[in-house]
Amino acid sequence: MGRAADAASVLIDMHGMRSTVLASAALITVMAAALPACSSTRLHVVAPVTVTVPPAKGSGPMTLHIDDLRMPEGKGAILRVYVNGDFLDELVLVPSRSQPSSARPRQGQNFIFPVPASVRSGSSMRVKLVPVRGTDVTLKRPYVTIGR
Repeated sequence: MGRAADAASVLIDMHGMRSTVLASAALITVMAAALPACSSTRLHVVAPVTVTVPPAKGSGPMTLHIDDLRMPEGKGAILRVYVNGDFLDELVLVPSRSQPSSARPRQGQNFIFPVPASVRSGSSMRVKLVPVRGTDVTLKRPYVTIGR
């Protein structure tokens, strides 16, 4: 009831605002602040994981994106990537031996894979990541694009 009551009180307070745009912006800000932080944008791969990826619209070559892939400092990993049950590729991640140049964390690695027409579907695709070696890999949720 706390969130609903807070939102209701904001709506009552916004009634006196003259600008509809300003009132809308204030309501969106309050509602976004009331929502819990979404952790579904990053995956932590410790065992085989399957993710449903929404279809991309358009025609042309389809590309699977796996972005911001990270692993613990000094560790390596091997991941197999499957799309709709068919083997797509294997990622071999070699540990970095250089020292970070600053206190901020290293950037993750981005990977792009062409998706063969034989595994494409008009509906959403199932992307399965299977760790072969190393089980502490994090990445952003995979997605597909259509284009050149």
